[in-house]
Amino acid sequence: MNRTGTLRGTMGQVVKPRILANFKKRKSREPRKTSNRRPGMSDAHLRCLRECPCCVCGRRGRTQVHHLKERTHERGMGLRSTDRHDVPLCALCHRDIEAVGSRNETAWFKANGLTNPLELALALWASTGDSERMTRIIRAHHYHSGERDGYETD
Repeated sequence: MNRTGTLRGTMGQVVKPRILANFKKRKSREPRKTSNRRPGMSDAHLRCLRECPCCVCGRRGRTQVHHLKERTHERGMGLRSTDRHDVPLCALCHRDIEAVGSRNETAWFKANGLTNPLELALALWASTGDSERMTRIIRAHHYHSGERDGYETD
């Protein structure tokens, strides 16, 4: 290395020193504390939703949680809706609604027998912790829509 801070290679060419790391302080990778989470987020609610039947076809088993996107007013770049706007869907229904896209979400629910998924999600949020009550709410919302055909019963 000479006085200017450059290195000379074996063939006499000028070689700049390489910076091998970014020395900025990184945020810790520890799990977030529950006190730092946004209001409306609940791991207990998500566990209960996964025990409920699919709100569209009624399939039982381990359902997936779908975060409603349309009309929740909570989304943004890199930000999904809170858990209070979630509904349980089986893997097939969840795949179908994700394929349709967020702009057609409400129309997809209506075509599949659920006229107001946002109302359903808020009713489920209000009864978090009571899986039996949540299942009754899902059935009532589906039956209220007038579509009894295709919805599985016990």
